[in-house]
Amino acid sequence: REVQTAVFYLAECYYNLGKLDDAINTYRRYIQSYSGGEHINEAYFRLGTSCFKKEQYDDAASTYKELLDKHPDSKYKKMAQFNLALVYRKANKLDDAANAYLQYYDSDPQDEKAIKCVIEAGDIYMKQRAYQKAIEIYKKIVDSVGNEQKIDLQCKISECYLKSKNQKEAISGYLKLKDMEPKSYTSRLAGLAKLAEIYEEEKQLGSAVEIYDEIAVSSDDAQWINAAKSRMEAIKNEQTK
Repeated sequence: REVQTAVFYLAECYYNLGKLDDAINTYRRYIQSYSGGEHINEAYFRLGTSCFKKEQYDDAASTYKELLDKHPDSKYKKMAQFNLALVYRKANKLDDAANAYLQYYDSDPQDEKAIKCVIEAGDIYMKQRAYQKAIEIYKKIVDSVGNEQKIDLQCKISECYLKSKNQKEAISGYLKLKDMEPKSYTSRLAGLAKLAEIYEEEKQLGSAVEIYDEIAVSSDDAQWINAAKSRMEAIKNEQTK
């Protein structure tokens, strides 16, 4: 037992000194020689993290996955799951990253990082133009977050509908912002401005004016107020031609 403890703490010394190649070799030696050792969970996690820091992403991912598979009750489970998503993202394996984020959420939806993980997964799919998938993911949490985050998610959902050419659902989504608070929140105003632009494009000028007026009365920022009033004036001038 004294030998295995010495091997582990030697690896720890290398890790703390930033000698990551030596740390990696020594953690691997510990794992291979003492699979039932007292420090096996920490050795796996440190090995994965050392590989991550060395940008050895495949080795880092396989190490974190091995920890999760062989030691599902480890106290390092959440950190390994979260880091696994980061590793996949760094390696540009975006589908794997999204799945890892969602697995983190599913393992404990009440965890402080859980909501962030769902949003990260949705953002990945949105950037990949997998809009329907992104919408489904955002909707998982839209009703369980705070007011400002709810507005942010509603804007993302509406934008996904718009980019997927579903104008009807996009309008319906943006309209939900009217009843959301805080009224002056920038994301809410930006979403309403996008809705007003859609109405203008569709020649629904009365509806556009109504939304611009909502922006003007909601904001306490002169730039937003002046821009909204300017558009209302332009539309009214166009209607009187």
